[in-house]
Amino acid sequence: TKHPLCQRLTSYEALERDEREVLLAFERVPHQALGRFPLSALRDERDLHMDMLREPGRRADAHVVRYTFASQFVHRQDRVLDAACGLGYGAAIMHDAAGPVSVRGLDASEYAVDYAAAVFGPRRPRVRFSKADVMDIAQLPDESVDVVTSFETLEHIADPRSFVRAAARVPGPGGPFL
Repeated sequence: TKHPLCQRLTSYEALERDEREVLLAFERVPHQALGRFPLSALRDERDLHMDMLREPGRRADAHVVRYTFASQFVHRQDRVLDAACGLGYGAAIMHDAAGPVSVRGLDASEYAVDYAAAVFGPRRPRVRFSKADVMDIAQLPDESVDVVTSFETLEHIADPRSFVRAAARVPGPGGPFL
């Protein structure tokens, strides 16, 4: 799989140009996770979930750049909530970019959180994934996290306005909701 910080070596913009040389970084998928989640299993989930670090192409790179961008708002010791985290690659990107942060990924799919925990969790002990509806963040106390991220979510939920209100309320003062 591509390393979560791969776009620090070769930017998204550079990937779009016809460069003679491109530098890529990879990390091994944990052996147990690879046995449980081979690429063939990911193809079956493609309609809803994709691990953009294991996918080639422009679409995957565009998803990775969103989290690469978001990571500039994450600082050491922050508490990050990634609502609708999917297969967890975004949580890994933010964790690796900011150093020792805690990231909690929520997703309604048990498959997604199992995958994320197996593939990205072993190297990142401060990253955890839970099966939960994104609307559950309305129950979180004010200022319980420092940063909230949620990409490609609004089109999947019944009440996007309530979700946006809750997601904007949960970070501490000045904490971003991306």
